[in-house]
Amino acid sequence: MVAAAVAFMVMATLIPVGAEDRSRENYLTRCAPCHGREGYGDGPSTRWLRTKPTDFHNCDAMKKLSDYTIFTAVKYGTGMLNLPADMPGFFNRLSDSEINSLVSYVRSFCPT
Repeated sequence: MVAAAVAFMVMATLIPVGAEDRSRENYLTRCAPCHGREGYGDGPSTRWLRTKPTDFHNCDAMKKLSDYTIFTAVKYGTGMLNLPADMPGFFNRLSDSEINSLVSYVRSFCPT
């Protein structure tokens, strides 16, 4: 019984780590070209954009964005939020769970 409880605790600890690793991988693949590897809005693709991508380290600005707003921007693109449509939606490339993990990941740039 004790071994089962220990195994469960170890598995519960490992699951978020794997999810976090995929979040970073998804971020680097899908977001970093515009938002930059470290989230400063300075990725290599910015030269083709009409507007500067969000700097996730600008904590004052990030506090004004709800998780729902970030989720919607990632899923459907910024055009769905009446913002310049530079950012595409990833609804056909990322699951809702992966998008929620990305919301948490970009929030980690401004710890509360």
